Order: sequence, then structure tokens, then C-alpha cells
Amino acid sequence: MSTPKIEDYYISPMELVGLTTHFRGAMEPDADYDVVIPALWQRLDDQVAAGRILGDRRFGLITVNDVPGVMRYDACILPTGGDTSALSSVSFPGGRYVCVEHEGTLEALADTVRWFYGEYLLTAPYELIDGAHVEMYDQRFTHDATSVMTVGAPYRFSRS
Repeated sequence: MSTPKIEDYYISPMELVGLTTHFRGAMEPDADYDVVIPALWQRLDDQVAAGRILGDRRFGLITVNDVPGVMRYDACILPTGGDTSALSSVSFPGGRYVCVEHEGTLEALADTVRWFYGEYLLTAPYELIDGAHVEMYDQRFTHDATSVMTVGAPYRFSRS
């Protein structure tokens, strides 16, 4: 794996709509993210089509639960029109994010996530803070080997 692109973003607060599930992440021996999360996105896509919801900015929000190894995942869209009544409102507070750009298939995403959290962030000058971790999907996300998406962790600069 070549070293992925790292960027620092300020993400503005947003009012999103979406669906929620819980999953076990790529760092867990009994990970189920590869089944649970795509199924949630399919359910969201079905609701978006049914409600004729407009919006091309999509976000996956990941938050840690009280149960070790289990995380909450919100598949969200920033709506610009349509009937969003079948979806839950999700307030995203925004903030500073250190982000890694993943290029390639979703099957290879776990490798990028493991490198980002398991290697890069361990020595980078960032102090992760409580808050939603984010996946950002834009027009570059195509579900194939040329696909690009961004994964980000909330932070403040470390003083050490």
C-alpha cells in the first residue's frame, strides 16, 4: 500500500438526515462492518429514492459506544430537497479533522483504516478527541478501483 494522502480539514456543523446501526470495526477479530454498513447504505439509498431526496453530499458518522468494540454508524445525506420524513435527523457538530484519503475499492478500505488509526495517528502530532469520526463521500466515490473517499478523526493539536 502506498502512503495515502493526509489532510487537515475544518468541517462545518451540519443538519443531516439518515439511518443508524451498530457494528464491529475492522480492528476487531469478529468484525462485521463489511456486511452491516453496506446494508445500511442500501436502506438509505432506498429511502432517498422513495422520498425523492436531493443532495449529493453523503457522510458516514462513527461514534464509540459503551460496549467495547461496538460502534454506532450513521449513514447520512445533506438534504437539499425531497421528503425526509422517513429518516432520522442527525446533528453533526463539525470541527477540526485529520483525514486520510482512501483510493480504491471498499474491500481495501479496511487496510487504509488500519494504517491510519493503527500506525499514522500513533505518531502524528494530533490528540484525538471525543466526537464522531467521519467518512465523506463526494462525486469521486464510484464503487470501483478508481473510487476516492475521505476518512477523518476529530482532533486538537498535541502539545507534546
